[in-house]
Amino acid sequence: MQQMFVARRFDGPTIDLAWVSRDRERHVHLHNNESTRLGTCVRTAAIATALLAVVARPSVLSAQIPSKPRAPDSTSSGLQYVRVVGVFDAESGEAIPGAEVIDEMARRTVVSSARGIAPLTFADTGASLIEVRKVGYTPDVVLIRHSPGDTIPVTVVLRRASDSQILPKVVVTDSAPAFISPALRGFEERRRTGLGHFLTESELRASEHRKLADLLQARVPGILIQRGRGSNVLASPRAFSLTGAAKAPVCYPDAYLDGVRMNRVGGGVNLDDFQVSDLAGVEFHNIATVPVQFNATGSGCGVLLLWTRER
Repeated sequence: MQQMFVARRFDGPTIDLAWVSRDRERHVHLHNNESTRLGTCVRTAAIATALLAVVARPSVLSAQIPSKPRAPDSTSSGLQYVRVVGVFDAESGEAIPGAEVIDEMARRTVVSSARGIAPLTFADTGASLIEVRKVGYTPDVVLIRHSPGDTIPVTVVLRRASDSQILPKVVVTDSAPAFISPALRGFEERRRTGLGHFLTESELRASEHRKLADLLQARVPGILIQRGRGSNVLASPRAFSLTGAAKAPVCYPDAYLDGVRMNRVGGGVNLDDFQVSDLAGVEFHNIATVPVQFNATGSGCGVLLLWTRER
């Protein structure tokens, strides 16, 4: 602020002085009454010099003459103004997530949340053009003001584009066959012929709480289970041999685990040695359907094939 010292009037013993500023002026009157003699120039010059010294010190004048208050500078003070934008569907009224809310002036983009909310931050007061767009909707442009008094959320309603279409859901089915180990491929090939008795992995998983002996006796006709203390041996009835000669009333089928024979010739296999939860496939063949590769002994009593799980 500029100040100026002006002597308005010098009339004998009276000095009329004034500070003149842009918006106001202050007067100082020096008087010489009848009891005080102000005749000497020394006294007058001293007083004038003191007043000039006060005028020459702006800090004193600024403390005495208050200036107009300044508006806060948001940039220097770090203030920011936040406007919340809500994006909704014009037809359903539901929130639109993933909509782009673009501040054209600041070149800044905010994506709406799952509730359709997008907060925008501005560094100063004023107004900004905001574009809101989403695939399948007609974009919209709104003018948003931002100042300390603008706190009400802004609602933007988007309408679906006239040329947009809601495509039906597409169900993708994997056509590749499920992985089958080489050992189980033969199991599946023999099962498709319908010759023999088979228990698949899904059936075995559903019966993991049962013993293998009980499961075979319930699912495979014509077999016998010789039950003893701590053992359940697989057997098969046989009244005559291939030559017609009478033999023992029972025989013991050969048993293979993953292609390896588990019982000795003429001896039975204890089914309690195998857990259902470890098996992926079980098949039993009588003398008429025994696969050639598993008829090494030629016992004529059938064969039990067990296949373990890989997972």
